Amino acid sequence: MLATTNEELRAENEELRERVEALEAQVTGTDGQSDTTQAATDAGDGGPVLLTSGGQPTKVIGALSDTDGIGVLGNATGTGATEGVRGVTQSNNNFATGVKGEARASSGKTYGVNGVTKSYETGAVGVRGKASRNTASPTYGVTGQTFSDDYAGAGVRGEVRGPGSGVEGITYSNTDGSAGVLGDCVYADTKVSGVHGKTPSYIDGAAGVRGQATDSSGKVYGVKGTTASGEPGAAGVYGKTTTAGGYGVFAEVPDGEGPALFAKATNGQAITANGDANVNGTLGADEMSISFLGASVGLSSNQAIDQNTSTTIAFDDENVDDNNEFDTSTHKFSPSSDGVYHVEANVMWESLSSGTIAFIEIESSGGTLARSQIQTGNSGQQSIRVSKVVRLQSTETVSFDAWQNDANGKEIKSGTDDRHTYATFTRLG
Repeated sequence: MLATTNEELRAENEELRERVEALEAQVTGTDGQSDTTQAATDAGDGGPVLLTSGGQPTKVIGALSDTDGIGVLGNATGTGATEGVRGVTQSNNNFATGVKGEARASSGKTYGVNGVTKSYETGAVGVRGKASRNTASPTYGVTGQTFSDDYAGAGVRGEVRGPGSGVEGITYSNTDGSAGVLGDCVYADTKVSGVHGKTPSYIDGAAGVRGQATDSSGKVYGVKGTTASGEPGAAGVYGKTTTAGGYGVFAEVPDGEGPALFAKATNGQAITANGDANVNGTLGADEMSISFLGASVGLSSNQAIDQNTSTTIAFDDENVDDNNEFDTSTHKFSPSSDGVYHVEANVMWESLSSGTIAFIEIESSGGTLARSQIQTGNSGQQSIRVSKVVRLQSTETVSFDAWQNDANGKEIKSGTDDRHTYATFTRLG
């Protein structure tokens, strides 16, 4: 309980002095009374005393050796805009702080600052940070740092029991890069998070991290993520779901309010989908295009096929292969993901005799998928086409075989731009 009389206040001050003496003895390494402790004793019950600890000047020290309790308590009981504890610094040096909370333990759920609000009023916060001065460099409402090795450790932790915010950061700076709350990863070689939001709630609308842009104009962002990495898998914003039916990233807008998701690329692909892309609605051709999934290949030169010998067609000239699914050394297509594919090939024979039987087949690692066969009525160039819609697994391979019973060395014609002999593999879904 708080002291309510002068006698109780004096008793608490005397207890505080005894704790300060013990603390200063630990700092100086002596059992005797230090100069600063003596100064505190000489001051009596008067105004605040300048104490020193470890070479750092400290206005007030609250030392607590008990397992639970409060080192320093500021209690404001008024009904106005009162403050329990207020820290102000006039320094312009880096890392100067009005109030600093530091958790030095290397494990456990420790907090530099732990803010809790029990208010149910909208806008109530456990910790509120405000950067109100226009500056020439990025400013931060709240910056928190922890050196804990525990994944649950946090530089700043905010907890709220009502509709308010656990942590609210506001900045009035008009400088690019300013932030109400900033999460910064200083280690480049580990899977750490600048900001990690987590919610165990199953209620619709609950969010680990929620970003909101309330202005109805301008290119504003509820959440904006930027990455400078060019490594595969790097992302400005990364979303992941571990349950069926969930979404790594979910975008939604009210009826008639515009696209739920917009992607723009000055150069390269705006959206890359390695897997199923399900669309419940329409795709505007002038707004979005889906990159080609599959491959288109041809022959770089004529290929000889011996009589009565089934021979793999040596497609080695790639026209399109965005996902590196076709191997020009084995002449086989291996899909990067499971799905339904349209597989097709056209073959032009340079010259076959009248009455010759010839065919081409679609071959997979599981067997023959399709065959197209002709018997020539006249001698000369002959074309054969085969196609089929098939369901393929990412572990399967697809190739084409050619066969003829005319004579050894009958050639398949390559042609400019692969217009005579070619194969295509197109994913449909």
